[in-house]
Amino acid sequence: MDETKIDKVFHRLLAQEIQRARKIQNITQEALAEKINMSTNNTGEIGRGESRPFGVTLFTLCRALNINSYELFKRVEKEIEKDCNDDKPY
Repeated sequence: MDETKIDKVFHRLLAQEIQRARKIQNITQEALAEKINMSTNNTGEIGRGESRPFGVTLFTLCRALNINSYELFKRVEKEIEKDCNDDKPY
């Protein structure tokens, strides 16, 4: 899988994991946005994979959702490996 595909898959899966954690905890996008001092539009874009959180934003999201960032990346990496082995088009 080339770098561009990995980038797309990584951010799609990251968005899915963030959205999943938010829904499991019954946290609205509005409540999450307030918790991390970000606009609702931005948190929505992150949850849909339209915006890519990095660095402090990603760390803050993980803390707000009680997600262990290491475990988050392990789950995303596992899915990327599965997708790479399936050789799916993206």
